[in-house]
Amino acid sequence: MILSFGGDNGAFLGSIGVLKAFFENDISFETIRCTGISCIPVVLSSTTKSPNRAYVMITHIWNQVRRLYMHFFENGPSFPGMVGILRIIAKAGVRRMEGLLNRKRLDSFVDEIFPNIYVPKGLEIIAFDVVNGKEVTFKEGDNLRYALKASLSFPLIYEPFDEKYVSSSWVTGIPEGDLVVLISPAQIEEKNPGLAVEYLFLATIARKKELERRRLEKAEKVLRINVDVLSPSYVVRRCYLKAKEFIEEVLV
Repeated sequence: MILSFGGDNGAFLGSIGVLKAFFENDISFETIRCTGISCIPVVLSSTTKSPNRAYVMITHIWNQVRRLYMHFFENGPSFPGMVGILRIIAKAGVRRMEGLLNRKRLDSFVDEIFPNIYVPKGLEIIAFDVVNGKEVTFKEGDNLRYALKASLSFPLIYEPFDEKYVSSSWVTGIPEGDLVVLISPAQIEEKNPGLAVEYLFLATIARKKELERRRLEKAEKVLRINVDVLSPSYVVRRCYLKAKEFIEEVLV
């Protein structure tokens, strides 16, 4: 079975709670796929071989990740967040493909937290190639840091990694899988668009949600988790408990 995590918002750091629940119940997967922010807990769990140790690390870097993704940490690629970032970019005089923040911040984070090794067996990291218009899967034998820098690159905030890679969580929402995990923060109120670029953003979000919906329909099982606040202890515990319920009611 293939386990798949989305990753377009900070709540996906709670994926470590899901992995901990599966670990405690001796449930393993042939392949685990991640994209975007979920790759942080998924890779930490894989490289440390311990969900508990990975959880401790996540609590320490939680606010650091929040700062890396600004508006999008709380709500993902939402319409207000996109417009807000674009306005800041316009005022700062930054070219849009360059992003609001220097991507060295993101690259330094990856180099600091993750070892310079190959992607472990059974793990797949998904990014999107904007030059060739297709998803790219980094797997066993590929450089782990390179894969993470590609998948963690959120548009508008950071320029595409290696001039072509962005997080596929912004394009297709979630990777395909047999069991798909979707973690959603509280919904924010969307305002009505006014400018042409605002309609473009809405169309982009709608397309992403439609592709995400199709992949959810194709999955054999879907674990949906909603969170109200984005604090480490609350999010991870809620994800852990919801995963335990899912295991007892659906998988056992």
